[in-house]
Amino acid sequence: MHPITNDLGDWPAFLGYNKLKVKEGAQLLATIEQDPFIVIGEFGQGRTAYFTSDCAPHWGTREFMNWHYYKEI
Repeated sequence: MHPITNDLGDWPAFLGYNKLKVKEGAQLLATIEQDPFIVIGEFGQGRTAYFTSDCAPHWGTREFMNWHYYKEI
């Protein structure tokens, strides 16, 4: 477990995502259909995070938009 995904439980379904490869040294935190879904790593002196879907309604289902971990800004 990682603090980013710790205690999230079951995720709502997503309607789409971008496929990518996990770079060597990166940490895979979650998958969707066995493809990387959330990946973290480092680049230079910084940290990176990849979330391969979109938080907008066109890829996030109604269940995702109503999920208690999703917040509108």
